[in-house]
Amino acid sequence: MLMVRSKHENISVATLEHLIIQQAANLLKEFNRILAPGGKLTIGVPSMEKICRAYVDNSLPHALLNQYIYGQLFETSQMEYDCHKSIYNFDVLNLMLLTAGFKNIEEVPYDFPMHRKDLMMKIICEK
Repeated sequence: MLMVRSKHENISVATLEHLIIQQAANLLKEFNRILAPGGKLTIGVPSMEKICRAYVDNSLPHALLNQYIYGQLFETSQMEYDCHKSIYNFDVLNLMLLTAGFKNIEEVPYDFPMHRKDLMMKIICEK
């Protein structure tokens, strides 16, 4: 998980999927609250649509499918947040961001250095 916070930009990568939907909605509202007017929020999350498409196209092995949907589920893990508790598509995140008070919401190519870019979604919006 990566979260960077400032008055003018918040970046959240591989975070929201580790929260239940209501917790994620509350976090988005908090991001909106602390951002300066015109500040930007950038989100990176696994994309349900892209994951399903890759699985149907046989370009995503079952083990990786399981990881992207459910998270790092290791028997030795003691971390509650190793597992994923939600998954998103653009429409769901768009509605959550609008409800939290964001505008100019757009999906852009995923370019963070972690994760498989073809399975992730990057969204940029502003306060």
